[in-house]
Amino acid sequence: MFREVLADSTSHSFLIEGPQGAGKTRLGEECLAAAQVEGYLTWRTVTTPQTTFPLAALAHVLPKDFDLQRPLESFQGIIAHLHKGHRGSKSGSGWIAVLVDDINLLDDASATVLEQLTTSGIAFMIASVEDHRETSESVSRLIYQDSARRTELAYLDQQEVEALLSATLEGLVGPRAADYFFHVSEGNILYLRELVIGAVQAGNLTFDGEMWEISGHHKPTPHLSELVWKRVESAGAEGREFLETLALCGTSGIGPYQSEVPSLESAGLIRITRRGRRTMADLAHPVYGEVLRTFVSSTRKSMLLLAQAERIRAAGARRQEDFRYIAQWELFASGEVDASTLLKGSRLARRSFDYEQVKVLTEAACRVDEGFWPRLLLGEALYELGEADRAVEVLKIAATRAQREDEHVYASLALERVLCWALAAPEEALRINAEAAQRATTPEARATLDVAQGVFLTFTGRMRDALDHLKEVENIPNAHIRAVGQGTLATVLTFQGRVDEGLAIAHHAYEERKQLIDPPALLHPSENIPPVACAIQESGSLSQAYMMMLKGWDEANTDNDLEGLTMMASALARAALLEGRPRTARRWASQAVSLARHQGFLGPLHPALSRLAEASAMVQDRPAARRALQETRGMTPWGTFTPELCLGHVWLSATSGDLAHARELLTEASSRAQSMGHVSSEARLLTDLCRLGGEHQAYERLKHLAQISSGKFTAIRSRFAEALHLQDPEMLMDTAHELKEAGALLLSAEAAAAAAENWQRKGNTRQSMASLRMMNSLLGQCEGAWTPLIASTAAETPLTARELEISLLVAEGDTNAEVAQKLFLSKRTVDNHLLSIFRKLGVTNRRELKKALAR
Repeated sequence: MFREVLADSTSHSFLIEGPQGAGKTRLGEECLAAAQVEGYLTWRTVTTPQTTFPLAALAHVLPKDFDLQRPLESFQGIIAHLHKGHRGSKSGSGWIAVLVDDINLLDDASATVLEQLTTSGIAFMIASVEDHRETSESVSRLIYQDSARRTELAYLDQQEVEALLSATLEGLVGPRAADYFFHVSEGNILYLRELVIGAVQAGNLTFDGEMWEISGHHKPTPHLSELVWKRVESAGAEGREFLETLALCGTSGIGPYQSEVPSLESAGLIRITRRGRRTMADLAHPVYGEVLRTFVSSTRKSMLLLAQAERIRAAGARRQEDFRYIAQWELFASGEVDASTLLKGSRLARRSFDYEQVKVLTEAACRVDEGFWPRLLLGEALYELGEADRAVEVLKIAATRAQREDEHVYASLALERVLCWALAAPEEALRINAEAAQRATTPEARATLDVAQGVFLTFTGRMRDALDHLKEVENIPNAHIRAVGQGTLATVLTFQGRVDEGLAIAHHAYEERKQLIDPPALLHPSENIPPVACAIQESGSLSQAYMMMLKGWDEANTDNDLEGLTMMASALARAALLEGRPRTARRWASQAVSLARHQGFLGPLHPALSRLAEASAMVQDRPAARRALQETRGMTPWGTFTPELCLGHVWLSATSGDLAHARELLTEASSRAQSMGHVSSEARLLTDLCRLGGEHQAYERLKHLAQISSGKFTAIRSRFAEALHLQDPEMLMDTAHELKEAGALLLSAEAAAAAAENWQRKGNTRQSMASLRMMNSLLGQCEGAWTPLIASTAAETPLTARELEISLLVAEGDTNAEVAQKLFLSKRTVDNHLLSIFRKLGVTNRRELKKALAR
């Protein structure tokens, strides 16, 4: 666009508009460089907010004898000087290109000179214009002259930030890191650049072999600090004090700083909102807080925090959260806070899932209070912050301080949660729960612990056993326990094929959980979303389920609930695999692995690694799949989908050409799922068995599962299996359309591929080509996924199932004799099959065969 404007003799200026940090200066420099390539003499003006004398922006390029006191009368002298300095230069729309960075700050005399230079055709101006900044009349004339052409820049949205980070860092960026950089930079490219540089330099932005992940806090870079201080320095002493208070304390009433508000707001340093009759202020950009907090001395910080605490006390501390902040600020400033304020502040911080603050406040409370609650809350916080071993110690001490029955129950539940999730010891959690139930003296306590027993049983995959303990959950009087128990009951019902019941209960449990506050020893509300999403999946709406899980991720991310984030990331990986988007699945699985490792959640780490291996194998990154599976060795099977933990091994075997071993693994796993009463996992495993050539042994059982399950997805998969078994192209195309509507894109593509192959065998080329078009259309959304059905049909002449199996093993380097041994065939049979494969694929050797299969 710029070169077109530059070549247009009627255009004399190019204006780059947008907010600060949108990239205007960078684009302006690139435009100036482009003008220089075209033969223009290039100038840069100097603009600063403190400009007080005429022609300050142009003084460095004017003749030494130029009269700064009489700029307009000397205009002809400027023209002569320019002609003398650049004789014989470019003509047309100007032969001098002038870059004016931040034209809003241009002094009047310089603006007048530039206006005359551009309108006379001597100069072409490139200028950046900041939105919503006041300008003088002469600058406005320059900006709005008829010969000006414009382009507008805006801040990056979240997807653009993520794409830019991935391109810059040359690797996958984790969802959590992308969220952090977007929300702190708010899409401001200049701030984003400095935030990334600072995080890398501090070692907080690291690549773990799969993706870039963020952790910890780091200081702003010197350049970022300079950028912010340039804006802050315009505030006076009182204004700066208010800004520092906002940086330390967050959103606040304007209090004694009312007189500073108009100037700070007009300078773009604060935002003002109204809450009823209260006027509230916050920093206009998150980066301002990052910088201001870094440079406030410890002594000044104590003074500001105590002053803010005193103001809130003087106002009556009417809001519940006021005690949380008073406790935090007074503890930092003086180290002396009474036990009741510390405990109340800890509970309020727990309600907001601010476990760092819970830890600080409860550690202080434990020094002055020998009771149960400070230790229970501290144990929870330690677990959430990745200190599982210390959490176990503290929770055991808390159990000895419990006096009431409900305190004993809460202590047991908190300890069981650490054992199950962090230490991957659900059996140990079940043992402790059973012992606590034996000691319980009230029906309510026994019922609560019985429900908890059902919850922990689901993490071993034993759905039938879990259901026995969850049947009476709706009668539990404790609303917190009831909401968690109902969510688990919904999951169990869904997995057993009672999908409609499960969905109704899951929705009710989630809505009830959102209304509850102050839940000791219980989960974040987002963790009630997976039961809803799983039921929606089994109902045949995979895209809707994925979006529901994204909602859960956002909710957990808002509160920085790391357990919830780990669960949601792993669930999103599985959801993406069901949709047939392995690269998206790989990203979420990598995020789950990173969180689980960082927080010491050994339980969720196993399924996350398995899903990472599965996704990696499906895009044929076998080394990555092997690394993930290597890490799972020796791990205890864990999670609500334990029968599916084999799928990483299955797809690694399949993409390595060993379809027989893959089918063997699936047969064993589906039998385990059947014994556990896990209909959902069994249906998935049997469907994969069909995809890998085992439809003849799987379709009858899938047909039975469809009869006992109310889930639409199982019914569609059953029809897919039957169509493969019957080699019925019409039925395969019908299921392809059903699967597409359900959101199972890769399965749909495979059904279309199988239909194309069967149409081809029947000699119906027209129908075969139509099926192939549908397959290719769907594969465009499947992120490079590889499956045997797709690989077979992708060949110009489709390979048979046996030919595909042999070709995959040969491509992996097996000799004909080794292939014969693995598939229980004679070597002569393998030789004959290989000759047929070479003919069909148009290749002459094994190297060409491998390339053909990769294509």
